[in-house]
Amino acid sequence: MKTQASGDASTPLKDLFQKARLLAVLQTQVTERDKDGVFVRIHSGVAYLAAADWQEASVRSALGDFLRPSLTTSNLGLQWQSKSGYQELDGLWNFAVAVRGKYLLISDDSSLLKNMFASMNQKPSQKPAVLVGGFHHARERENFSRLTGLLDRPGANPRGAAPSEPYPQFFSDNLASFSAALAGVSSQTIVIRDASDEVLQTVTYEWSR
Repeated sequence: MKTQASGDASTPLKDLFQKARLLAVLQTQVTERDKDGVFVRIHSGVAYLAAADWQEASVRSALGDFLRPSLTTSNLGLQWQSKSGYQELDGLWNFAVAVRGKYLLISDDSSLLKNMFASMNQKPSQKPAVLVGGFHHARERENFSRLTGLLDRPGANPRGAAPSEPYPQFFSDNLASFSAALAGVSSQTIVIRDASDEVLQTVTYEWSR
């Protein structure tokens, strides 16, 4: 989401997050082929943990004010409609919000949002950490290859550089071949913990069988 702002002027959304006193943030992304299998869409989701409960009405109002300059010249597409467990804008852009006490979840894909809050009742399997990150290579590799092919240019052939070009395409050849070379790596996770006098970092690679 992008909007234009002058200087450090205060906005309802900025004030909302300043008052929330955030304790933790989770960011997630997933790719998806469209129904025709042509384009690859990247969906994003963010979860915020605050020190106190979020006020749902204030959240929806602040988000609406933030999105309005980028989406519409009026209020078209900025009306919230209730779904099962979350709120969603009624416009062409899929934008959904869910409030669960101290947790605020936002996503541009309702399916991703539902998967996020469906896992909230699971007990954590790891000790608290400063940072936890992961990449599911096995799930995303094919879509990554498809996306990089589209990024190069329409004239490139599906396997990379056009016959008249002496050098490989940067995305669909160089980057995609790097992904292919590591096809055996199913996923990777990194966990960083602060142990007072030292920082512990654990990187785990999971290999497909």
